[in-house]
Amino acid sequence: PECKRWDAELHAFRDWFASLDGFGEYLRSFFATYGGYFNCFAEEHALVYTQLHKEFSSHLERSIGGWLEARGLRDEEFGDMLRRACIRGDGDGDAIVGALLGLLDYDPWIKSIFALQRASLEAAEAPMPPPPPPPVAAESTADAAVTPAAAMAVVVPEGVAPGDQLHLTSPEGQELVVVVPEGCAPGTAFTVTYGGEPSAPLEN
Repeated sequence: PECKRWDAELHAFRDWFASLDGFGEYLRSFFATYGGYFNCFAEEHALVYTQLHKEFSSHLERSIGGWLEARGLRDEEFGDMLRRACIRGDGDGDAIVGALLGLLDYDPWIKSIFALQRASLEAAEAPMPPPPPPPVAAESTADAAVTPAAAMAVVVPEGVAPGDQLHLTSPEGQELVVVVPEGCAPGTAFTVTYGGEPSAPLEN
């Protein structure tokens, strides 16, 4: 009965531990947060690596401790369970021990971090396919038509001399700025055109 219990607990732990995906999901999440600290091309390891590994290991140990507490198991019983599985050649036990050592020991852990960083860099350097060309809308006859220029007569007000600017509003509501042409005294009229191009006076 005791062996059956440990077998059941081992399978339950394997299923729970698989949700961490070994070196996968949690490690990728950890790398996404702290990846900027690592340099897989540097020959020497920075001191912060060991600090981050300690934080990672502590998190994993707390997670395993929470699982054991929820199952009513002690650390000693968990160790015995793994040792018994390894002694009798249980593949599940060997795999779990190997994965735990890979996460808790610094050397295999940092190798996994560097492997993730290289994969991330390779993915970033992969050429992106060109975006598809935007759809070309059929040009309507109304859009293609050129709006004809309009013209209006302007009477030079008192106090305005040739070369002065006048601010006008066309009958359509367009704001215009025109220059009084030479030879136009107050009270005389000249014609301006407008509509798309800068307004220009026409000599009468």
